Amino acid sequence: MAQPSILQSLYAIAAAVSVLVNSLLVKKGVKESTILIWYPILSAVGLAFALFIHQGWALYLTSLMIGFFAAGGLFQLASALLAKTYPKLKATAMAFAGFMSMLANISILTFASIIVQSAGANGQQGILIMNIVVCALGAILGLVVKKEEKEIMAAE
Repeated sequence: MAQPSILQSLYAIAAAVSVLVNSLLVKKGVKESTILIWYPILSAVGLAFALFIHQGWALYLTSLMIGFFAAGGLFQLASALLAKTYPKLKATAMAFAGFMSMLANISILTFASIIVQSAGANGQQGILIMNIVVCALGAILGLVVKKEEKEIMAAE
């Protein structure tokens, strides 16, 4: 790409718009757990565009999708859901979420480095695949959270 800063700008704009949209969705009654299932799935779709469609426009679409669905406040939504679901353990749940987020960031960067070192010129594809797997795991964890949320709310 001649100007990768355009991709960064699209990503940042989409992330900012997503925070606003998420706020509106939650106010309209969409559960945080529902968003935590669908957004990783849609992020994986965006990454798949970049992996399988070797056209410049796919990168623009991917930047928009990842900005909106992956960077647009998912951690804040998860934190809000934790606080709501475990009101007596709010501080512990928030600390655990922050720790796990930090651990995930370190792990992903480490794995990405290993992929680039071992795959060479094909490293980008390996990193896209790794991120698609991470998104799939995120969606699965979202389903677990949704189930747990239903059980906790039913018990009250």
